Amino acid sequence: MTICLETASRSSYSSIVFPAMGTGYLGYPKDQVAAMMYKTVIEYAQKSETTIKEVIFVCYSGDLETIKVSMPFNPIVLEKFYKRLYQ
Repeated sequence: MTICLETASRSSYSSIVFPAMGTGYLGYPKDQVAAMMYKTVIEYAQKSETTIKEVIFVCYSGDLETIKVSMPFNPIVLEKFYKRLYQ
């Protein structure tokens, strides 16, 4: 993910979209994947100058488990990411 964020920023993109990587066929635990993905974005935003203003995480609408485990992280990401970008 960090490489994707770096590439998007170098290309002057203002947004990027990530799926819930590894939770399907590879079978990684969905709660751990969600935590890792949000943590990666937060750490990148805190450490890097970036053109990215929006990071979108997408889930298959029928995958209620992934949606459920991802929801608690949303307020944390919004607060930390936007605070860093707009200070």
